[in-house]
Formats: sequence, C-alpha cells, structure tokens
Amino acid sequence: MTPAASAPVPSPVGEARWRGLGEPLASRALVLALLAFATAWNLTKAYHIDDTAYIEIAQWIAGHPLHPMRGRVFWGDEGFTTIDSVNQPHLYLYAMAAWGRLFGWSEVSMHGLLALFALAAIAMMHRLSRIVLPGRPALATTLVVASPAFVVGQNTMVDVPALALWLWFFTLLLGEAGGERATRRYVAAGAVCGAAILVKYTGLVLIPALVLDGLLRRRRAAWYGVAVAMGIVLLWCGFNYWDYGGVHMLTRMDARGFRNVLDPLKWLLCLGAAAPFAFALAGAWLERQSRPLARGAGVALVVLVAAMLPAVAASLGGMIDTAASDVVFATFFLLSGALAIAVALGALPRFRDPLQPTVVARWMLAYWAAAAAAFIVLLAPFVAMRHVLVALPPLVLLALAAVPGGAAAGWRAAAVVTVFAVTCVVASADRWYAGIYREQAARLRASLPASARVWTAGHWGWQWYAAENGMVQIVPGESRVAVGDFIVYPEHVHRQPLPEDITTEILREVPIRPTNWVRAFAAPYAGFYATSAFSQLPWAVHLGPIETFRVLRVVAVRNP
Repeated sequence: MTPAASAPVPSPVGEARWRGLGEPLASRALVLALLAFATAWNLTKAYHIDDTAYIEIAQWIAGHPLHPMRGRVFWGDEGFTTIDSVNQPHLYLYAMAAWGRLFGWSEVSMHGLLALFALAAIAMMHRLSRIVLPGRPALATTLVVASPAFVVGQNTMVDVPALALWLWFFTLLLGEAGGERATRRYVAAGAVCGAAILVKYTGLVLIPALVLDGLLRRRRAAWYGVAVAMGIVLLWCGFNYWDYGGVHMLTRMDARGFRNVLDPLKWLLCLGAAAPFAFALAGAWLERQSRPLARGAGVALVVLVAAMLPAVAASLGGMIDTAASDVVFATFFLLSGALAIAVALGALPRFRDPLQPTVVARWMLAYWAAAAAAFIVLLAPFVAMRHVLVALPPLVLLALAAVPGGAAAGWRAAAVVTVFAVTCVVASADRWYAGIYREQAARLRASLPASARVWTAGHWGWQWYAAENGMVQIVPGESRVAVGDFIVYPEHVHRQPLPEDITTEILREVPIRPTNWVRAFAAPYAGFYATSAFSQLPWAVHLGPIETFRVLRVVAVRNP
C-alpha cells in the first residue's frame, strides 16, 4: 500500500520552488521540457484533418458570438452543413475565435493557443501525479505527455484542452481537504466539470465522478459540485435553444450501443498504440513477482518485443506485404493495450476502508478510465487514437502504482526510451503527411494557367490550403463548372462528389510516396485520426502512396 495521497512530498532543503504551487525547480524544468518537446512537433505543422472545420467555425463565432450555431461550414459529402451538425460544443472554439481576432489564423497562432492548454495539461498531470503517486510524478507525467496520443493529437482539435480540464478536475477531487475547504473544492470541481463538458461532451462522465467521490468520502458537499455542473449544462442547452431552436447536446449524443462489436477491440488497439511502454511496465511488474511463472512471462515479453523488431525491418524492406505487416502491428497494439489494463488492475485495492485517501484515489482513477472508454465505445461515431487520450493518465498512474517505486529501474528506463522513440517517429511521419496538402496545393495551382478557374473537392487540411491558393470548392447542386475549367483534388481525403454532368480528361496524377523509413509510418486514410478497421491502424509501415493528386480538365458539360 502506498502512503496516503495527502502525505507531503519531501524535498531537499533550500530547493527553489514555484510560487503558489510549491513545485520544485526540477519539476518546473520537466514541465517546460515536455512542453517544448510536444510543441516543437506542432507549432508550424500544417492544418490537418478536422482543423479546417474548427477554424471556420471559430471564424464564424468571431463575427457572430451570440449565434454560434446559425452559421454554415463547408464539410461533408453534401458540401455546406449547419454548424449545429458538428459534434463538438464551442467553449474552446470561442477561445480560438478571440485568439484569432487578436493574433490571426495562421498555423503558428492557432497552435500557439493550443500550446497554452498543453502547458496546463502537463502541469496538472504532474500535480495530480504528486497527489496519487508521491515520489514518482516525473515518470507518470513523461509517459502520458510524451505518448503519440498527446503529441501527435494536438493540431487544433479539442482533445488536449479537454484533457487539461479533466486533469484539473481530478486534481481538485483527489487533493485531500475537509470541512469548508471541501465545499469550495467541490464547487470548483463542478465548475471545471461544466467547462470540460462545453469543450467536449465526453466530460459528461465527470458528473457521476462527483457523486462517486462524495459517496466514497461520505461528503454531502459533493452535491454542490453536481449542482454547479448541471447548472452550466442547463445554461448551455438554454443558450442553444435561444440561438437556433434546438439542444445541441441532445442531437449530437446519439447512443449507438454495440452496433459494432469490434469497437471495444478498436479502443484497446488504439490504447496499445498510444502506450508502447506497456510492455516495459508489465516487465517491471512481473520482475517483482516471486512465482516462477511470472518470471517466465517476463522473459516471454522480452522475446516478443525482440521479435517485433525484425518484423518491422522486414516491413520497411518490403520483404513482407502490407497486409501481413498490419497483422503484426495490430497484434502488438492489442497486446500492449491489454498489458496496460492488466497492470493497472493490479493496483486496485480491496474495499476495506473507503475513507482511506489512497483507496478512494485508486477507485476514482479506475472509474475515470472505465467511464472514458465506455463513452467512446457507446457514443462516439468512430474510435480514434485521440479518443484514448483522456483515459491514459489514470491507467498510467494505476500501472505505476502497481510497480514498486524502487524496483526495476531498467524496465522504467526502457519505458521512457520506448515512448520517446515511437512518438518521434510517428510525430515526424504525421507532420510530413499534413504538410503534403499545404505543399501540393501551392505547387499544383502554380502549375496551371494563372487566369484559369480551378475547382477542387476535398476536406481536411486540403480544404484550407486549396482555398488559400485560390481554388474554388465544388458545391454539389450549386457550382457551375464550365468547359476549359480545371479540377484538382486528392484521392484519399473525405470529399464531396464531382458533378455528374461533366466530362473530364486526366492531365496528370501525382502520387506521394514516403521518401524515407520514418515517413513510412504515416497512417494513410488518416488512420491515426479514425481507426475504422483493423487494416486502418493508428500507425504502421506502408510503403505505397499515402496520397495521389489528380488534375483534370473539363472537356464537356451536359445541360450547361
């Protein structure tokens, strides 16, 4: 059993501290170093995947702050859609709107805003780790923040801001306080819970967390937090109805149940891809077991990881095809995710003394991980790497709690080396992938006559850069394409169909292939952002074209 969660963490005499937070100088250096690592990959990265939709919504909000849902965004198969059909609520998008009006809408500006939330998430992860895992906050913070789910999943999406609020929420709940301070803490937690819900609806599972914490600690003050959170939700719903005559939360929370029985396995697969260090943590746990079977399992883990390396090398060398390579990676991810959960379960105590802070903290962490996973599996339209991000901190904290602090230094070092190595490769590959659309939009438009009208189709980052280079999106049923016009579009993005009444000729196709072994880890068809099948993995080895651009010329139009 670890020391009580409220026990102070000793520090060397005379060590410099952060004012107000009581953090050692070494902790400040760690937080800033992790922020620099994460932001370096994202600050100048091209807009990618859903970024364009979020920026266009934020631009609408900047001009119409009282009617955020009444605008339209060009997104989906049919072209324009109303903003209320987009899944996310708008709190972070309001922040983007205000920031964009002050500093512009460039990549550096928008990613700079997200870096502030990344800083908050890192600092809160470290503070929560000090509460739950005294003496080892650095390792827990590093494994979460250096994971590909955190680093690659930044962009301008809402997952990192949501994570920052979740971490703040549980820091408030698990930081021990009694009496009047408990009431203030629950009220603050309720306010943070409401903010988390308005950033991403996944935060709804935090309301039962307030109730559970109050029951475990036998504190009626928890209901003040519930009242605050529910009040924020009701105000948001009322604002929606006043704005556009509907309740956004109700229209977007379309429970799917288990329509796809593979979704839990997809979530587990994404967890394994986000936690490549799970093998090392499992090895550390097994090393402390006295049973011969456990030690044999530890040896088997080493053999398995060692066997993975030549399989990756064979994939990069083209000696095995993509289908076989994907099976290897999928198996590795599933096993990694299963090990992360298995080790975390080993830290759960028996319910002998619900009032003991350590017991409460660990069961609250277990609820956090389970509720976050259940929400995605039951309610999200698909499963993606970023969807496991909010469940990663509790699983890492529980897994490390199951591993004795002074044991298995070699395994812990292996966990850190593994997560940084994997993230550097995946982040570099995804950064290159995003940059393809920025580069090719400028290059392909420049290759066509300056006076020509150039149409395009396709969303994601391509939509932003195509517009930036003067291309006009084809709106189904509205656009009037004429003979002599050009059409440029990428094959492998979500896009609207081309008009059926035109005849075109292909001028050229431009396939984009990985130019080195690192770029071969980019996930085609945006697998990192939507794992819709086991052949569409968050990251793996693919040597074929990741994208192909087509340039067409219109040669005939029926019923012009």
